[in-house]
Amino acid sequence: MIGFGGFITVPIGIASLISGVKVFTQEQNSVMGSANKLLSMFSVINFLGFPLAKPLKNSKIYGNPIRDSFKKTKSHVAKNNIVKIYVTGGSQGSQYLNTILPTCFRDNKSEVEVRHQCGIGKKHGVNKLYKEANIHSVVEEFFDDPSEQVDWCDYVVCRSGALTISEVSSMSKGALMIPLPNAIDNHQLFNAEHIMDINMGIIHQEKNGVENLKNLLNKINEEKLYEEWQKQVDQKHFNASNQIANAIIENL
Repeated sequence: MIGFGGFITVPIGIASLISGVKVFTQEQNSVMGSANKLLSMFSVINFLGFPLAKPLKNSKIYGNPIRDSFKKTKSHVAKNNIVKIYVTGGSQGSQYLNTILPTCFRDNKSEVEVRHQCGIGKKHGVNKLYKEANIHSVVEEFFDDPSEQVDWCDYVVCRSGALTISEVSSMSKGALMIPLPNAIDNHQLFNAEHIMDINMGIIHQEKNGVENLKNLLNKINEEKLYEEWQKQVDQKHFNASNQIANAIIENL
């Protein structure tokens, strides 16, 4: 049995332990969730997406399994010095990203082109903000293939959920990460710090205010920090599925 987190894995994990079935866990974030934390007390191997904030015995850092579409392709050639930015707030969108970012782009010193994934029912409001800011943008509730948007852009503005940043870094694109402030155990901040440690992004915390966010966007665009981020390689997530499967088979 392998648990990827979530409350449903706890009773199944305990039943497996009682039945003599080997238990494994896979933790996507830099802070172990409650379910995996409990199961890790008797699991054979704890597979990790990122290094944990607190070390854990019997663990292996193999990365997070991601889809094959999130592969690095040829870097596009910049057109007319326009900075291309993909904004995504995850599957439900982000109220902070939807309402704050258009204003920040309006005040940016560089010319930008934005593709923004906003979540269900929020497209009209976000579109209006971009038009008022006179920013060339494409706003969608969802993009059919997020990997195309990551490939298109110079860098991403996003929350720092484990899978989002795993997919972005796997395509050798950096990110301006805005961790969800009320995430359990502040795990999104720890996720973002890992990306900073491998020189693939920079962090803005909401508590630092909108002016700080504007300054960071200007810094990234004016100094072209995204070019340094694109030079980095983070391929561990592509191999995660095979490494996890092989480790389990070898153990059995």
